[in-house]
Amino acid sequence: MNITTCLFGLILLPTVPGVKEVHVSPNGDDSHAGTAHEPVKTLECAQRKLRELNSESRDYSVRIVLHEGRYRLEQPVLFSSSDSAPEAYPTIIESAPGERVVISGAENLVDQGLLNAGPDFDRLPSESKGQVHVYRVPNLDLKSRFENYLRSDETQVLPSPIDLFENGELLPIATFPHRNKWAIVGQDNAMSFNSAKERDALWLHTLATTNDLDQYRRLNLEAYRQLANGDRYQIENSISDLDEPGEWCFNEASSTIYWWPTSTDSELNASAIETLISLYEVENTIIRGICFEGARVQGIEIAGGAHCIVEKCEFRCIGNVGIHVFHGEEHTIKDCFVHSTGSSGIRIEAGDSELDIEAGHQCVNNSIQDCCQKHLCRHAGIAIFGCGVTLEHNSISKLPDWGISLHGSKHQASLNEVQNVCLETTDTGAIYVAGSEYTKRNRIHSNHVYNIGAFDTKNAYAVYLDGTTNNNEITENIIHDVVRAVVVRNGQDNHIVQNAIYNCLIGIQIEQQAEVASNEITSNAIACRNPIVCNHDHSVLAASNNTKEIEQVFENYRTGDFRISSGSNLTNSGFKPLHIPTPVTRKSLPVSTNKSVSTNHGAKPSVGVLWSDVATSKNGVVAIE
Repeated sequence: MNITTCLFGLILLPTVPGVKEVHVSPNGDDSHAGTAHEPVKTLECAQRKLRELNSESRDYSVRIVLHEGRYRLEQPVLFSSSDSAPEAYPTIIESAPGERVVISGAENLVDQGLLNAGPDFDRLPSESKGQVHVYRVPNLDLKSRFENYLRSDETQVLPSPIDLFENGELLPIATFPHRNKWAIVGQDNAMSFNSAKERDALWLHTLATTNDLDQYRRLNLEAYRQLANGDRYQIENSISDLDEPGEWCFNEASSTIYWWPTSTDSELNASAIETLISLYEVENTIIRGICFEGARVQGIEIAGGAHCIVEKCEFRCIGNVGIHVFHGEEHTIKDCFVHSTGSSGIRIEAGDSELDIEAGHQCVNNSIQDCCQKHLCRHAGIAIFGCGVTLEHNSISKLPDWGISLHGSKHQASLNEVQNVCLETTDTGAIYVAGSEYTKRNRIHSNHVYNIGAFDTKNAYAVYLDGTTNNNEITENIIHDVVRAVVVRNGQDNHIVQNAIYNCLIGIQIEQQAEVASNEITSNAIACRNPIVCNHDHSVLAASNNTKEIEQVFENYRTGDFRISSGSNLTNSGFKPLHIPTPVTRKSLPVSTNKSVSTNHGAKPSVGVLWSDVATSKNGVVAIE
């Protein structure tokens, strides 16, 4: 039986003027008309009919309504330019009002019973015997996916090794030391393997002290000898360390998973396909209100095209990147919840900083958390490459390294909340601007950054301009409870103006290898032990009107009241009132509340309100309770 479920219907029926609708259900049938009472099912037939409609001039929008249920894909859904819609009449793919829709690339694994005998059983910890179940994975080609897997922000987006998940959360592989902990060369206890047979099944995950190189490879003596004193490492897939509910390991020789279920009715899912939905050179398509899970590379991939929108969607249990945008013009990612990914939540590579061509993409009001669970170093919650991308009103937290990374020029990061990031790395920044000759004219404005660093707090910075980053603006940000707030390393003509910085060891630090450089530091309120630190006298072009008396500038900064104090003698000294961005929270997939999309002739349809519990703050940030 073909269990691939369709996203589009076969016969599009008009519901309101200018819109034609098709209904889709996991219980539908391709012979149906595509009405609410007779929904369709398969993707292949539906996409063919969509392209037939697009083969002629189209003067209506198409609304594809997905009804409640899980849509299991056997292969990626690929849209191309022939699936594009007219600008005035976009194609809209969304969940039905009030119904939860999940598009999954996962395979549900069948429980074969308890592991109760044999060498693998003998190596289980005593507390695990009688708890660990066996699952066969004959259709997943896993063996080659663990070989010398080097992780870097500059490498291409690759398929993840096997991912297992339950109830929307990635499951931890059995690891020595215990999960979320590291062994340290020169300080750790004995390595957790005893025989050559067991050693062949182990994988070494390392973090080098000198450069935070994050590497994943077979465990052998050569690999271990390459580690230096102080390097952190984990030994993964160790059955002798499978000692808690939820943990698993993999026997490559028999294509077998061993898992300790978290409950008697637990279901084990394995990511099977690489990408759920790809839009290649597609224009004017909206994807809305859908949960995506169980891909080994990315949930949604947008390559080229223009004016596509992904909004109010949830992305979880993705092996690499939740949403990947490559080239194209004026795409928008907004109001999405991205969590439990192996790498970045959102990655955008578009525009050309060398040729000064702006992409015009927007990433707005998204919640990014618990991402980069396998790619720990040099990956960001939101990673931006190229030229001219806007990030606004995003909430980013619980990440091992960067919250936001900017590579290139003319990007704008404004009104974002970034907290509890840089938890595993050193020489890092919550908002990180990569150094290169083309990294310039970026604007970091009105962000709220706090509680940064865990492994190495003294070398985790709130805003970090690394290398030759020139002519960037750092303005009107609120930064507190970090060791170093703003660090500029070897850049010049950067402007650090109107920031509020408190409860930090160092407020602003300028590091220059050359004695001639220029940076502006003006009108900052800095209540820190060391407000401004420079290693050369000439590294600051203009340091003026800065003050340590932050309480005289703002009404009550400790309670978040950053209005200018009416009784301050600094009222006319260039300081402006600041605003703390309201955090965006997403607890579960939102449900749609709009019943139809009305279209004015010649105009784009309103996208409507898709959450019933939307509350808009005074500064325009949407918070979901």
